[in-house]
Amino acid sequence: MKNIRYLFFVILMPIWAYAQQSPTITCLDVDENGDVTIHWLPPAEPAELKAYDIFYNNGTGFIMVGNAIPGELSFTHLGAQADNQSQKYRVDAVYQNASVPSEIMQTIFLQVGISADLNEATLYWNPPANPLPDGSNDMYYIYMEDVFGVLNLIDSATSEPFKQQVHVCNKRVNFRIELSNEGGCITRSNIRGEQFIDVTSPDKPVFDSVSINYIDGEPRIVMGWEASVSEDVIGYILYRWQPNWIEIDTVYGINSTFYVDTLVPACDTIHKYAISAIDSCGNKSIGTFANPLQNIRLIDIVYNPCMLEATITFEPFIDYEADSITFELKGNSSAGLYQAKIDRTLNAQNYDRIENDIITAVDSNLRVGRIYDYYIREKVYKGNTYYTTSSCMQSIYTYGYEKPTYSYFVNANVMPDNQIELTIDYDTVVTHSYLQLWRSEPGDEVLNYLMTIPVDTLTNNPFTVMDTSANGLLGYYFYGVKTMDSCNRKVLESNRLKTMALSAVIKDRDHNWLRWNRFEGWKAGVEKYYIYRKDSSLEPVSPIDSVYWYENEYIDDISNLNNDAENLVYWVQAVERPGNNFGFKEKSNSNRAVVIPESDIYFPNAFKPETEEVFKPIFRFLGGSNYFFQIYNRWGQLIFETTDPYEGWDGTYNGSPVMQGTYIYKFQYLDVYGNSFNQRGTVTVIY
Repeated sequence: MKNIRYLFFVILMPIWAYAQQSPTITCLDVDENGDVTIHWLPPAEPAELKAYDIFYNNGTGFIMVGNAIPGELSFTHLGAQADNQSQKYRVDAVYQNASVPSEIMQTIFLQVGISADLNEATLYWNPPANPLPDGSNDMYYIYMEDVFGVLNLIDSATSEPFKQQVHVCNKRVNFRIELSNEGGCITRSNIRGEQFIDVTSPDKPVFDSVSINYIDGEPRIVMGWEASVSEDVIGYILYRWQPNWIEIDTVYGINSTFYVDTLVPACDTIHKYAISAIDSCGNKSIGTFANPLQNIRLIDIVYNPCMLEATITFEPFIDYEADSITFELKGNSSAGLYQAKIDRTLNAQNYDRIENDIITAVDSNLRVGRIYDYYIREKVYKGNTYYTTSSCMQSIYTYGYEKPTYSYFVNANVMPDNQIELTIDYDTVVTHSYLQLWRSEPGDEVLNYLMTIPVDTLTNNPFTVMDTSANGLLGYYFYGVKTMDSCNRKVLESNRLKTMALSAVIKDRDHNWLRWNRFEGWKAGVEKYYIYRKDSSLEPVSPIDSVYWYENEYIDDISNLNNDAENLVYWVQAVERPGNNFGFKEKSNSNRAVVIPESDIYFPNAFKPETEEVFKPIFRFLGGSNYFFQIYNRWGQLIFETTDPYEGWDGTYNGSPVMQGTYIYKFQYLDVYGNSFNQRGTVTVIY
């Protein structure tokens, strides 16, 4: 019998041991409030399984938190507080005679760190077991909360820590870690987050061009830049210097990469620009203020028809951070496209030689009769990249070299103030030419340069110009015109004119002698000379006489002149003969010559105040000085005196008429020859 019992024991022991196996915890799922749901697999042979007892470690040891009946494979531990720390669990399989515990597994406890700039999260977590439970895929999945509060998968990692940029303006963002089991069970960590604030400025944009585009026929400044590499950029802020940096506009969209400034003129002024990027949280990047870009000002284009070349001057833009700067002269002509290169490159060694200066370029070998358009493009090289800036376009027309066909000196007329008025006829068809005026010294025949007049500044033909440096009193002048073409070469020389210089002297008391040189230079010659004499304040309306063209002197008989003029003024006027082939018939005056004659003095012997205005000496001319006239009554009492030659006695004394009778006059006078004249006589007052 002993042998039989022993055999039974040996046979039954493996069957009992095999039936009492442990369950397998597959995953621990932490709820939002920290409760933990434990999932497990039953023993392989759950014979005689009575229940499952669930235990967790409270820090001092495992205590049972609940149980489950066979067939139940999960249990939720309420109040587990797994959101504050990792909790360890085991599940015991309870049999008739014993309990078999599972392997210990703990919840994944997630902790979140935040960077100093408040926009990067660092995630730390513990593994649920080491090694990981059988069936785990060894990959942790990271979830992050989106703007709507939903946790979305963002990445995966095989271990911690894990760093993640958080692009929110000012918001709490939560994370969770998950570990999958091949049976479909998922171990989830607690949900943990931080308050993230985006205070990081986006990257500075690359400002690469300021150019001139013609929009609807108008030149406009267009700025260009590269799209920002910062993903959360929503737009770009544009700045203009005037004279401080001001915001002129904002363009929205990360891929918006150009802007047209319509508020300022594009061609005549240089404008500096800068740009910065702005992100969705309103953070601005560093602006490009330290290295602004500007347009180039094309100052002028001067065409030289003699050399068939255009000289272009422009004000460049200097970027002091550039490795080198290359300038290109570009454009087209009415004959087709072309490109003219400027062999000009600057580098850091010669920047200072161009600052606040201009660059000059020359385009040669132009063809006549075409329109050439020019603009300047500047390339600024920095390492392996470059940006560009450009100017407005200007145009020239390449007119040819033209020769004027004629010029004619019409007249040279001495004016009353002895300046000389010049009249010139010229070829109006050739506007790109110059008239050089030449004049001799008084009394000389050698011509000297006087002035240059550009034909394109003249509006009248013929035109007149006043020689204010001449003085007709000093003698005659010779005048001539040299016509210069657009290349400053003399092509024509006009006729020469000779003005008249008049002299007048006293021949005797009744005659004045006039002499002058003949006027020269008119095509048709002089017909006659008219003699003018002025013996009052009024200009004469007609000459006193005329002489033939070959005469150059005249004797004026003044014996019949009766007035009190202080002097006589003479001039001679030359009149051109008909037949001038340019169609002119001119008159030219000489200078004005003054004669101061002297004449006898006459005193009336009677004076009738009622019918005569005043009593005074009667002169034919009055050219002397020291005039002194007095009236005395017969008792020797002075009743009137004056030093004014034009003032006389009206026959009164102290405002009352004098009595009829004889009165005495005294007169003193210094004539033009310096002789003293004294006369004493009587006059009878009659009523």
